[in-house]
Amino acid sequence: MKIAIALVLSLLPLAAQATVTAADFPGALPVLVGLDPIQSDLSLTNSQKRQVEAIRSDFRKQARAIVRQAGHAPSDPAAAEAKLAALKEKSNARVLQLLTPAQLSRLKEIQHQVLGSTMLVSPTVQKALDLTHWQVGAIDKIRRKGVEYVGRVNSWYHDGEISQSDRLELLRDRRVRQARAMELLLSPAQRRTLEAMQGRPLRSS
Repeated sequence: MKIAIALVLSLLPLAAQATVTAADFPGALPVLVGLDPIQSDLSLTNSQKRQVEAIRSDFRKQARAIVRQAGHAPSDPAAAEAKLAALKEKSNARVLQLLTPAQLSRLKEIQHQVLGSTMLVSPTVQKALDLTHWQVGAIDKIRRKGVEYVGRVNSWYHDGEISQSDRLELLRDRRVRQARAMELLLSPAQRRTLEAMQGRPLRSS
């Protein structure tokens, strides 16, 4: 089973969907690992599940507080994005500490299945694919444009110009377009290598 990108994105709080910094784990792991199919695939223990849920709850609470604060000061969206990025990195680290080496290895494969070509922002992936300096620069340019776009979309939402459903649809479309633009920068051999990083298909039970 494959988890649709839209499912994961719909669970992320507001501006947290922007990939503000290049990282090996660009997604929000408290949300991703909190999904039942992924917990099942990783064979998490009951203790691990409880700890992930606590981290996810804390992540959402803090993210919503940052977003609410940003809504009162829409003139400085970059500051909110930076706070959300820092929160995501901290929360991701807490989730990673709970996993065994085997679970961590499998999570990396699952993340590739969920995020697709947007995983090209990862320095580790870039190294594995032996990307050229030009490719790395082009990918970063696409990433930065995505961050700017997410900021604009969130501003429209805060200003009441679009609904929550409209916001999610725009961000999902942006993610798909961004992934496709990054993928087009790869050679056929690099695409095959990237696809192989997905491992076996995600199982639901």
